[in-house]
Amino acid sequence: MAPTASLSPAVTGDATLWTPEGERRIADLVGQTVQAWDGNAFVAVTPEARGDSEELVALTFGTPHGSVVRLVVSDDHIFRVGEDAELVAARDLARGARLADVSAPNGQMIELRQRGYQVLDEAQVVYGFAEGNVPVLFSSVASA
Repeated sequence: MAPTASLSPAVTGDATLWTPEGERRIADLVGQTVQAWDGNAFVAVTPEARGDSEELVALTFGTPHGSVVRLVVSDDHIFRVGEDAELVAARDLARGARLADVSAPNGQMIELRQRGYQVLDEAQVVYGFAEGNVPVLFSSVASA
């Protein structure tokens, strides 16, 4: 699994979090305060359903090792991009944009580059977090 360097999450329920117990789907954690990795440490977060989002995009990211990450987010979902960790909305990500490096719980640095962008027609329930810290989100990775 690989993380995304994102803020203000509005993601679909299949997005997962790193917890001390392993990967957990955000939809399965609604209303529970859990420890989730924020790129530096485990922090307390409380996932919540935010209703249907009409503006969803499916983003595909690639790693230098050939893995692929797909994440479905609201078009106003914010990512940290580049060495300066500039805040950029999903709808404004340029193809090939390099997300800010993120540390995995094992200390490994993860590098992701945006490879694909697709606007989705159907509305889906999106999830985010109650006040507080924002964890690193990630989704399934497949070998390229």
